[in-house]
Amino acid sequence: ILVVNGDIAFDLDLKSLLRQHRQQSRLATLAVVRRRDRPALHKVVFDASSSSVRSFDGDASRGAPEGQELGIFTGIHVISEGLFARLEVKVNQATCIVHHGYRSLLEEELIGARRLAGRWDDLGTAEDLLRANHEALRRATVDSFAGRRGLEQPQEGVWIARGARIDPSVRLTPPLLIGRDAVIAAGASIGPLAVIGARAQVGAGARLRSVLVLHDTEVSGAHAGEVLFNGART
Repeated sequence: ILVVNGDIAFDLDLKSLLRQHRQQSRLATLAVVRRRDRPALHKVVFDASSSSVRSFDGDASRGAPEGQELGIFTGIHVISEGLFARLEVKVNQATCIVHHGYRSLLEEELIGARRLAGRWDDLGTAEDLLRANHEALRRATVDSFAGRRGLEQPQEGVWIARGARIDPSVRLTPPLLIGRDAVIAAGASIGPLAVIGARAQVGAGARLRSVLVLHDTEVSGAHAGEVLFNGART
C-alpha cells in the first residue's frame, strides 16, 4: 500500500521505493530526502548498507553515526498488510503511525528507508505553502503548465488560465500565475512571484508581490510575502 501525506508537493521517482520494499519484505519502507536548507527536519537515521531505520531522533547538527545516514521522512511510505497487526492503536485515541507503529519495530529491522533524489516540499504551514508555490514558479516551463493545465503563456514567465479577465492597464511582472476566472481590476500591479487562485478578485490599484492568493479570495491594497484567503492574511 502506497501512503502519501496530503500536505506535500513532490517530484520523486517512486519506482525504486516500491522495488526495494518488495525485495526486502519489510513491513514499511520510507521515502527520505536530503535538504540542505531544512537541517532541522533530518530526523530519520538509517543504515547505509542494509537501509534499516535505526531512529527517528536524528540531529543534523551532530550528524549520523558511522555507517549510517540522515534523511527527512517525506510522508511517503510503502506498507505491507502485516503492519496493521503491529500498530498500537486504541479506539478513540489520536494515533501517529511513527510513534504508535514504527518506533516499536526498529529493533526487529522491520522498517526500511530509501533515499530519493528530486524535489520535495512540506506544505504544513502558510510559509511552507508560499515558498513551494514560489519555487514552482521559478522552475516553471511550458511542460509544467501550458496545455495540460489549461494555461497560456502570453509572455515569458507569465501564466494565465482560460477565463481570467485582466484589465489592459494591469502591470504583470514575471514570474506569476493567474488562475481560471480570476479578475484583475484596472491599475493593479501583479508580481513578481505572485500566484492568483481561481475566481480570485483583485481590486483596482492593488499591489501584489511575493504572494499566494487562494481561490475565491477578494484582495485590495498592497501586499508582499503573504498568503491571502477569504479576506484574511497570514
